[in-house]
Amino acid sequence: MEPSQVAPGRFFAGLLVATAVPVCAYALSEVVLPHHSVVARTSLWVTFLGSSGHVAASFFFYTDRRGRAHMLANSRGRVVWAPLVVIATTSAFFAAAGSWLPYGITLYWIWQTHHYTRQNHGILSFVARAYGAPPGELERTALTLSGVGGVIGALTFVAPYRETFLADFGWHLHHIALGAYAAGWLLYLAACFRDREARLAAHPLRTVVSTVLMLFYLPLFLFRDPMLAVGSYAMAHGLQYLIFMGYVAAVPRADLLRRALTLIACIVLLGMGLDFLQAAKPFGDYRMAVYGAYLGLVMWHFLLDAGVWRLSESFQRGYMAERFSFLAPGS
Repeated sequence: MEPSQVAPGRFFAGLLVATAVPVCAYALSEVVLPHHSVVARTSLWVTFLGSSGHVAASFFFYTDRRGRAHMLANSRGRVVWAPLVVIATTSAFFAAAGSWLPYGITLYWIWQTHHYTRQNHGILSFVARAYGAPPGELERTALTLSGVGGVIGALTFVAPYRETFLADFGWHLHHIALGAYAAGWLLYLAACFRDREARLAAHPLRTVVSTVLMLFYLPLFLFRDPMLAVGSYAMAHGLQYLIFMGYVAAVPRADLLRRALTLIACIVLLGMGLDFLQAAKPFGDYRMAVYGAYLGLVMWHFLLDAGVWRLSESFQRGYMAERFSFLAPGS
């Protein structure tokens, strides 16, 4: 199959817009126009698409004949059995955890934030390949350190750490996170200085995208409101992912309409189903078991993504090169 001719500028501009939209939407809904109905509805849609919608979109890969055949033949454990075990385990844990429940939620958020950082590394690889300016070890380490800061900093916002042994260390955690994030920036600036000639020769979007990736967790250290501090980058991750999936669904062109409708159905129908499970209240005494199963389904998304986007594998590299022409050999 011939690679789809993708304009890198348009693709990366879409990612930048997807990153900015949640920050703007939440700033408007939480601070500037908190009672405006249109702003509130927009914020709700951003939240749906960036959370349940993007998780549901990943299940599109199971509807793709070629991708599904490869997964079932080569990684059935990762894409079928491991997710089912995770769902059963998290459901049972949440049903019976009692005082250990906050620790389970804390571990979940650590994995989820790490998942965001892995996507950031993927975007860096994409933009580096598109513009012929590969990242050095210094730049990759800088992005990893920013992710370490994100993992630690997020705990004091979204995990019930006050019910764990971390309760007395919120201030310390926040400042350790800030230190890791600042160290990442120092390394990033050092990488920019060291590679300044290559960066000047490359397309400006190469530097813009990598800088925005370094800014990804900045809201943690600017805002006290959880939706602005955590929701903004969490939803940015989800909207970025939907941009990726739009390109995945667009090939082959001959089957574009069916694939587009399938992706939309995954986002809307499965996304609504995930929202229903997340609420858990209709399930009465079983609500914690259901909520645990919901988190297990989200972890399925983590496991699936870690495989299908692994471009070090030949099948995944070829599959994605058909959808992103700048990844193709010799492009």
